Amino acid sequence: MQTVKRTRKLFTTVAISMLALALPLQAFAQDEQPAQSFDGLVERIHNLSETHDAPAFALAVIEGGKLSGTHVEGKADRDANIDATANTLFRIGSISKMFVGLAALKLEQEGLLDMNAEVRSLAPEIPFENQWEATDPVRFIHLLEHTTGWDDMHMRAYSYEARDNLTLEEGLNLFPESRVTRWVPGTREAYCNSGPAVAAFIIQKITGVPFEEYVQQHFFTPIGMPTTTFFKPQPYDNAAKVYHSGKHQPYWSLTVRPSGAVNSSLTEMTHFLSFLMNKGRVDNHQILPAHLFDKMEMPHSTLGARQGIEAGYGITNMLDGYQGATMNGHGGAVAGGMAFVGYFRELDAGFVLLMTGDGLAFHHSLEQIKKYLTRELTFPTDWSEAAKAYPLPDKFKALDGWYRPINSRTKRMDLMLHLLGAQKIWHEENVVHRSPLLEGWVSNEIAYDKHVLTDAWTNLPSLAMTNDPIAGETVQVVGNLYQKTSALNVFGLLALVMFTVLFSVIGLLYAVCWVPYRYVKKQFHKPSTALLIWPTLSSLSLVLFLILPIFVGVNFELLAKVNAITLGILMTSVLFPLFTLVACVRQYQLRNSPASKVLYWFVGGVIALHVFMSIYLACFDFVFLRTWLT
Repeated sequence: MQTVKRTRKLFTTVAISMLALALPLQAFAQDEQPAQSFDGLVERIHNLSETHDAPAFALAVIEGGKLSGTHVEGKADRDANIDATANTLFRIGSISKMFVGLAALKLEQEGLLDMNAEVRSLAPEIPFENQWEATDPVRFIHLLEHTTGWDDMHMRAYSYEARDNLTLEEGLNLFPESRVTRWVPGTREAYCNSGPAVAAFIIQKITGVPFEEYVQQHFFTPIGMPTTTFFKPQPYDNAAKVYHSGKHQPYWSLTVRPSGAVNSSLTEMTHFLSFLMNKGRVDNHQILPAHLFDKMEMPHSTLGARQGIEAGYGITNMLDGYQGATMNGHGGAVAGGMAFVGYFRELDAGFVLLMTGDGLAFHHSLEQIKKYLTRELTFPTDWSEAAKAYPLPDKFKALDGWYRPINSRTKRMDLMLHLLGAQKIWHEENVVHRSPLLEGWVSNEIAYDKHVLTDAWTNLPSLAMTNDPIAGETVQVVGNLYQKTSALNVFGLLALVMFTVLFSVIGLLYAVCWVPYRYVKKQFHKPSTALLIWPTLSSLSLVLFLILPIFVGVNFELLAKVNAITLGILMTSVLFPLFTLVACVRQYQLRNSPASKVLYWFVGGVIALHVFMSIYLACFDFVFLRTWLT
């Protein structure tokens, strides 16, 4: 057992080391004790913003149903030396989707919309592909809960600079190629920005009013959000400029405004938070019936939700938890700007956080806020005693093993999830535990009923055994769907990839020595040179293929355009398997050459690793990779 653990730690350490250039692994440090007052919380977020160079942040906290404090500091515009205020408009990103969900619930209440209606009949002018449409059509609720099976928007859709007068239908029809179902609709969750935008278009058709105007009339104005807008603020002086790596970023106009374009201030987002916490009531006026929020705040359309899972993405509202307290809300981000609105119903507490700059300060700050609001709760460290009251059904005891996620956000993410996304599941008496491949945490789940397990951290039914129409027996955890695999598959694959990269790098370092030496000595005609040259070229193309994306950083719009980097990615994705094929042929032709047998078999091993890697990349469509088309 100790050998297995040591082996796992070795693989983990090497994997992290080798992938550190490609994966920004963040470890968010946590203070031992939470802040004990609003002022103490502000001080911690101030320190984080100073440490991580966040130009501005705005915070509002509600405790016991009352506003306990608001705070704004920093520069809305560093270049113009303009201070941020409670009325400064910040980008709130995907929080915008919540207004799509609210509008849909309102229309359903009025009898104008059926959440289970087929999208094809509601919006035949919006193209999408669904091979299961005859038996399992895409339904309206799938748009809101990210269960259509569509890819998230592709790179060129994200990078497209939309004009403010672009209509919703025009925006949706610009890049329809991502709207292809990859699995049966209504079975798996995968975050997709085009789904809520299609829902907004349908709402627009039903009401006969542009979606943005409908939301302004029925939500922004009655809630007390008169300056909140889906469009670029005019004048732009009252908006917080977004910054990445200290540099001002241009305003990003989305092709699908309902999914992420809203600008709002701390004052108005605090009104929105109160609206959510009061279940649709503003002062003495009930804008939406309270029972609609119960529906909004839970998932309905995944396999696990039908089994009883309550955690996950509801109708544009995420149900999660922290330290045993359940929390609803939504986050949002654009490059250089982040926002979150969250609330704990059982604590009658909530918060709004708006921030510009890079994400590290924001995520640290979120952690501090949640710790502060749950500071009075006692979270047990030993669940074995509590679990005795809830015997674990035998079927969950049989889950022990390794699992891979099968509901990636985009098809292009399949490879990374397949390689690094595995989780181990095991049980101890009446407690089920989960831990990811790269470690970092261990979960505790105990029986909720015979169908579902409750996650102790979120206090929500979160894990269920499911039967996917395509994958068969699966396990859903919150919104993620996992399929069982073997430890050998997980670690064997990781080892092969690591050794391929390692020996490719070693081969290139060796080439630095032998190429100039043989050139000077005029030994390029030797059989050993013919053995070495093609594996060296394939090693070079593989290493360049892995390194080139690093130069993109978070500037993803570069991947959506034809430029030196994307052409380099395309060329190396083609040359690597091509050089590998030539290396195989030359290896066979030189099988009887007088070259050293040790060298021959070593090179053969490297070529075998390259063949494996070529096939692995091809399985995930990473050969002939044109990033500007995906």
